[in-house]
Amino acid sequence: MTTEITELTNDQLADLLAETQEFLDEYGWAQGEFKVVDGHYDAEKEEIIYGDVIGYCAIGGVLYSQGIEDRFCCENPKVLAVADALCRVIDIPEGLTHAENCTGINCRCTVNWVTVWNDSRTKWEEVQDAFILAEKNARSGNVE
Repeated sequence: MTTEITELTNDQLADLLAETQEFLDEYGWAQGEFKVVDGHYDAEKEEIIYGDVIGYCAIGGVLYSQGIEDRFCCENPKVLAVADALCRVIDIPEGLTHAENCTGINCRCTVNWVTVWNDSRTKWEEVQDAFILAEKNARSGNVE
């Protein structure tokens, strides 16, 4: 697991967005899971016995490129920062709102919003464009 940080600088955020996009370029983008596997399941159809990874969603790209466990997807500052940056440049699907008692800043809601956006009718080119624009905004300091 990577070292935990409480806040990212704009340059760190931009680098993280670039690293995630490079990871998705290399290992593939997918929808439906953090890590999408084409594989064979056990008899109960609960666990994959063996299979090939065919891609990662936008949030999965952050998790796996940084060595962050799935269970920390809504707690890790890096994941939250990327989700927040992406939410500033994507069309957030209709009907999504902040959870009760949410601060609205680097919140867990943004991880859910990016996941819904990634898994809707989004295309790989839209994901690439979102990462590029979010990185550009971070490098220019336009993250508010």
